[in-house]
Amino acid sequence: MKATAASILPLSSVASVSIMQILSTLYTALALASLANASLFAELQPQRVLAPVPTETAIPPPIWQLCGKTSEHTLQANASGVTIVPESPVVGENLTVTIQGYLSHTVDSGSIDVDLRLMKFIKLKKNFDLCDELDSDLFVEGECPLQEGPVTLRAVAHIPDDVPKVTVDGDIILTDQDDNVITCVRIALKLKGKDE
Repeated sequence: MKATAASILPLSSVASVSIMQILSTLYTALALASLANASLFAELQPQRVLAPVPTETAIPPPIWQLCGKTSEHTLQANASGVTIVPESPVVGENLTVTIQGYLSHTVDSGSIDVDLRLMKFIKLKKNFDLCDELDSDLFVEGECPLQEGPVTLRAVAHIPDDVPKVTVDGDIILTDQDDNVITCVRIALKLKGKDE
């Protein structure tokens, strides 16, 4: 029987069930979203404009970007190989992240290190087994071991209606069995309601 991300996350007396639900539905999908080449992010960054842009037409900043030494990440995405639907996470809906890229060597095992802050002051730090997460029900495509060469990973996570609409920011780092960084992502997002 596959272990789900929710069954792996222990509930602590400090963190509420809702906070843990945020992690269980977001950390793997957003970490997966980070598996892109730095050049892809250059294409996605808003252009600097000389004239003021009206608020209603302003381009919001991306909810994630690569961190660390991106040239040393062992997974590089194709130029158009990253999709996130919807582009901003919405409570009560599914978040689907798909990555198509190239892995420089086989990954037999590894870890996901999560260091997040909710509302800028609630710190959540946790380490997860990479293969347990890839083999969980969240991933509909991709499993351990990840073979060298072309790779497609797809995660689908439901964000429960009762999850509070809060800001989430911090780093998620995926490493392999030799402590090589597969990828590192820095996220900064606010969960939205269906009416926002």
